[in-house]
Formats: sequence, structure tokens, C-alpha cells
Amino acid sequence: MNETAPRLPALDGLRAVSILLVLFAHAVGTANFFAVDDVGPLLHVGELGVRVFFVISGFLITTLLLKEMNADGRIHLGRFYFRRTLRIFPAFYAFVFALIALEVAGWIALNPGDRLHALTYTSNYAPDRSWYIGHTWSLAVEEQFYLLWPAVLLLAGRRRGMWIALAVVLASPFVRLAIWQLNPTESAGVGHRFETVADSIAVGCLLAGAAGWLAGFKPYRALLDSRAFVLVPAAVFGASLLADRPRLSFFVGFTVMNVGIALCLHWCLLNAEGRVGRALDWKPLAFL
Repeated sequence: MNETAPRLPALDGLRAVSILLVLFAHAVGTANFFAVDDVGPLLHVGELGVRVFFVISGFLITTLLLKEMNADGRIHLGRFYFRRTLRIFPAFYAFVFALIALEVAGWIALNPGDRLHALTYTSNYAPDRSWYIGHTWSLAVEEQFYLLWPAVLLLAGRRRGMWIALAVVLASPFVRLAIWQLNPTESAGVGHRFETVADSIAVGCLLAGAAGWLAGFKPYRALLDSRAFVLVPAAVFGASLLADRPRLSFFVGFTVMNVGIALCLHWCLLNAEGRVGRALDWKPLAFL
């Protein structure tokens, strides 16, 4: 697969925005930074940042896979996994081994299971993970997506693959609600376990598969070109604040955020030459 495909304007800038949201959420409440009595609502901004990254990831990976299918008539799974391994494993395992070295030196204390969950990219299924590997849950979700989605596309084909992605989007709210209601011992994992966040990535996959058709669909373009489109990012941000109302957030809020982020992503790509697009293509943002 050619992972050096032409760069998509504004995409790096949107990634940078997602990263800044996460960094802001992690910094909130620390000494001399944004000291407020209740940091809870601000912490949800970090979850929103991760969700933006998931949608982008689904879109970008699917775009690359579909280009390969169009060019070669198939997906080269071995090549895909090899490239993903080279891109992610060295830096991540260097981080994990550094943590293990710090633990051996007695400078930090990891929880039982931390090392295995981190090394196997399953920390999103370890609710009792320590602070030191807590943030690796999102990379675990990404790796599980990389493992599953190319094989689904290869075996099911483009059309049926998109139907499967749509089924994930439609089923995920019920999965989240069912786990929350029927399996309280696992409820802490809702929003981190793959089956409870897969729709964020699946929405990006759907956008990649339908972007060409959507761009020529007049009602859709009318929505994107409307001045009222500003309500979409507002709705995304508003839905991110529903975390204190779990049932509503899991069943409605997550989907509003996912679809809204995908709409914003497509808007930015179609308006890459505008002021927002140029701002997102600003070199410092792209570098970040």
C-alpha cells in the first residue's frame, strides 16, 4: 500500500487540534494552569480530542486502503501490517520498556497486568491500569482497528465493507447502553473498550467510502455550504458535555459527536483553500 499518497490539506491541522484538546485536558488542574474548582467538564474536552483523532484515523486508513483496492484490485495485508508496525511499534515499545526500567529502579510503581496489557495493546480492557499507562487505551483501540478493518475490507469487498461499517455505527449505541445497564462490572470500560468506541472510527471509514458521492449530492452540499453549518461544531461540543448523563451520552451524545466530527472533517477538506483550511494548513500546526 502506498502510504505516501498525496497529502490531504487541513488533515494535519485537524490532528493537531485533536492533540491540543488532549494536552489541554491533561494539563487542567495542574499547578498554575487553568485552576478551577470543578475540572470535570474540561476533562471531557480530552475525550473529544481522542474522538476527533479516531474519526480522522478511520477516514485516512480507509482512503489509503480503497486507493490500493482501486489500483491493485486487492489489499496487501502483509504490507499494511508491516508499515503500521514500523510506524508505531518502535516508539511505543521504547516508551513501555522505559516505564519497566523505571519500575525496576524503584522510581514508579505499575499495577499488576500493566506490562502485559501495554505490550499487547489491550490496555483499553484494563480499567484498573495505572496512571502511567492510562493513556495507552486509545492507541490500543487504534491497533485493534488496524488488525480488523483491512481484513474486513479484503474479505467483504468495498460495498459490503461499508455496510458493515454502517452496522457498527448503528449498533454501537445499543452496545454501550447494554453494557452500562446489564453488566455494571464492565461499565467503567464504556468509552474505552473497542466495541464501545468503534463507531467513531467506523464513521470515518464511511466518510472515506462515500466522500465522492456525498460531494455531488446537492442536499448534502447545501448543508455544508449553509451558514447554519456553524451549528454542527457547536452540537459536537455540546454533546461532549453530556458525559455526566451517561445513558444520554452513550446512546445519543457519542453519535452526535461522531457524525458532527465527520461533517466538520469533510467541510474542511472541501474548503481547504478558505480561511479555515489555510489556518489548519499552517506549518506549526502541521508540524505538531
